[in-house]
Amino acid sequence: MNSCLGSASGGNAGSGGVGSAIGVSSSGTITTNGNGSFGIYLHSLGGAGGTGGAAGERGSTDTGGGNGGTGGAGGGATVTASGKMTTSGAAIVALSTGGVGGNGGSATGGTAVGRDGGSGGTGGDVTVTTTGLSLVTTGTTSVGSLLFTTGAFVGILAQSQGGNGGNGGDASDSLTINGTSGNGGGGGTGGTVTMSGSGSVMTAGAGAVGIYGQSIGGNGGNGANAPTVPIILPMQGPTQNVQAPPAPAQARLRRFHAAPPLVPGVD
Repeated sequence: MNSCLGSASGGNAGSGGVGSAIGVSSSGTITTNGNGSFGIYLHSLGGAGGTGGAAGERGSTDTGGGNGGTGGAGGGATVTASGKMTTSGAAIVALSTGGVGGNGGSATGGTAVGRDGGSGGTGGDVTVTTTGLSLVTTGTTSVGSLLFTTGAFVGILAQSQGGNGGNGGDASDSLTINGTSGNGGGGGTGGTVTMSGSGSVMTAGAGAVGIYGQSIGGNGGNGANAPTVPIILPMQGPTQNVQAPPAPAQARLRRFHAAPPLVPGVD
């Protein structure tokens, strides 16, 4: 982009797509083998928002970046299970996650305006209902070690999580005047998690968890920077009295008197 252009604007980013609702109804017997294997796994995930376009370059004026896109919402996740389930990992996992917001576009120029990050998408509602379910988990690893730092075994896991907000765009230039950086996007809201039913859940291992439900709001995005870069002008040195060189000396004029002519016989 040419630094002589006056008003440059970055394009706004698109929003992430919405995750559809998903559901599973199971009866009978489910058996899986191998460490970390699941019995039933559902996950509705919203798409991430795009990144706003940057605008301007050093020396431009009145520049503005594009806004970050909003993260898509996660859809609802529903599980209805009965019968018998034996697995080597988490038996039932139902998740809904909002997409992360996109970062705001940065701007460079004399009056630069960085744009806001997009908001995180909301997490959908998650519901798990069991009717007379007999559930047994074994093995050395499970989804618990992937989603949480506890490393615990999980019989039934239901979770809704809002997406994180995007970061704001920076505003910068060596000639920045009233530069404004972008705000971070807000985190998405976690949805409602409901777990009910009847039956038995058996897990093994240190720190094992039979039923784990969680709703988490997303983290907010970081606000951006608008650094002030001072303009450094060249320093003027001390004034020096410089005398003009002396005028060139005038050549001396020499006068030559011509000798009188010799006259024969005259002394």
